[in-house]
Amino acid sequence: VDVWSDLSQRPSENEVPEVAGESSAGNDTGSTSLPPVLVENFSTLATAIISRCCNALIETEPTLTKYDTIVGDGDCGITMARGAKEISQRLESKILRIDHPSLLFSDLADAVSASMGGTSGIL
Repeated sequence: VDVWSDLSQRPSENEVPEVAGESSAGNDTGSTSLPPVLVENFSTLATAIISRCCNALIETEPTLTKYDTIVGDGDCGITMARGAKEISQRLESKILRIDHPSLLFSDLADAVSASMGGTSGIL
């Protein structure tokens, strides 16, 4: 079903089920079954990639802030660094569930929205 061809006829979730996911409120997967993880060593790879991305954002905060001061309100670098620090802290303290992409992305969204606020938090 092409849900985008006619938005006035968008099917309900009963017609096109949403991808299974869990709230980060609890660490169990409940009764919802998640699709299999198809990436070998997903947890290890995810941890390494997230760490590098967070470090890069934290290191480039001054540059991002400088350019955002020219074309925006000057808080882009600060906001991105704040989000990256929150994600790094959650990764180090093992709050992020890195064993499955669906759970990880849900936890990342929670970390970003809790720490960044504004439009960046939503994005």
